[in-house]
Amino acid sequence: MITYKSIFITGASSYIGKMIANNLKNRFKLVLLINRSKISIPGVKTEKVKGGLASVEKHSDIIQNTDLILHLAGITHSNSEEEYLEVNLEGTRNLLNACRKDQPIIYLSTICSTKEGGGYSRSKYFAEQTIIESGLPYNIVRASEVYGSKSREGIDLLLYLAIHYKILVDFKWSPKVNYSPISIDELAQFITEMVLLGKVKDQIYTICNNKVYTIHDIQVAIEKALGKKLFRIPVPIAFLKILCKFGVPVPFKQDQLDRLIMEKSYDNSQANNDFSFNPISFVDYLEQKGQYKRSPSNC
Repeated sequence: MITYKSIFITGASSYIGKMIANNLKNRFKLVLLINRSKISIPGVKTEKVKGGLASVEKHSDIIQNTDLILHLAGITHSNSEEEYLEVNLEGTRNLLNACRKDQPIIYLSTICSTKEGGGYSRSKYFAEQTIIESGLPYNIVRASEVYGSKSREGIDLLLYLAIHYKILVDFKWSPKVNYSPISIDELAQFITEMVLLGKVKDQIYTICNNKVYTIHDIQVAIEKALGKKLFRIPVPIAFLKILCKFGVPVPFKQDQLDRLIMEKSYDNSQANNDFSFNPISFVDYLEQKGQYKRSPSNC
């Protein structure tokens, strides 16, 4: 186990970045790479470095003077594969060029990391490969669908429509679309524990639920929580893809549809073995009717 004193964090102004920085603020000196957004963490002084991943190499002296890199920055929604590659891949290369040759890095990736899953998936896959081939000690965290960010995107949007409007979108594809979501709190806590324990040992961790759920499982749980029936709307993904191709406005990017239907490996055993990761059952979360009444904005 290695004890760190200082951490360089990219993406600290994101929702997950703020959560992790807040978890770490009393234990480490935090150096935050800030591009456009402002960030303030109450009760702690942080060093802020202005700029994005495109210009991060000019801060190499500052970066190399820290003990650990926590790489959370990236884009998740774009119509341009070039933009995905520019930010997620080239930005990661720039960061690696600014690091010491022995500097450990923790990288937040996605369960969709593959060459076949669309532009976003490819950009994250190649960024992972760049990190692995760099020779730096690394941990890669591949997160599945994340709920609880209040962003009303992805799985959060699905839940918001179901809970507030009694509409459940059923994406139709063969084979069936499945989900294995985790909460953003669980993801933030997992990365926090990884930092606290100093376990950076060239591993890839998949962070997902212990079970895989169908849209029927989700419907039953929400109906039980609300005591009301949901109106389930079948939406063929093939039709959405055609609309995207012809530029018809839909609330999804073509790339998001590719991620939704791609084959995924939902196996969190390595995270469980190394960090005792054991997420709450997604169905149990959905069945907590009181949660919706207390915090309706959570979804």
